[in-house]
Amino acid sequence: MWTVATIYPVTSHQLKDSRTGASSQWVELRALMLVVDYETKWQSLAVWIYTDSWAVANGLAVWSGTWKALNWKITGKDLWGQDLWKQLAVKYEAIEIHVGQVDAYQPINTGNPEHEWNNHVDALTQPVLECRTDALAD
Repeated sequence: MWTVATIYPVTSHQLKDSRTGASSQWVELRALMLVVDYETKWQSLAVWIYTDSWAVANGLAVWSGTWKALNWKITGKDLWGQDLWKQLAVKYEAIEIHVGQVDAYQPINTGNPEHEWNNHVDALTQPVLECRTDALAD
């Protein structure tokens, strides 16, 4: 079983989801999708997302255009998380998405806000008693 969590630093608003199966890359991509869905719902014009997943950050910032042109395949094989990448491509037309990659598993007190928030979100995914994605339905 895996859990994804996101947090808005200014408001401390949290989005969470939990399921079984899937790769860690897919889980990171799902977290990004939670934020984009939420921001699209509120008709935001842009969103800034930080992830500790190098694959997701580069997938969105660098490779997704090529993947789309190649019908979401890599060397003829289906791309991991293909359905989510396709959904993101559609959302990308409605909202400007900025993504940055931060280092994972940093010491607690680095003084770097990106590391602090990443550690905070990681802690949110540990014991999940209640998983909520209903903020999207409000």
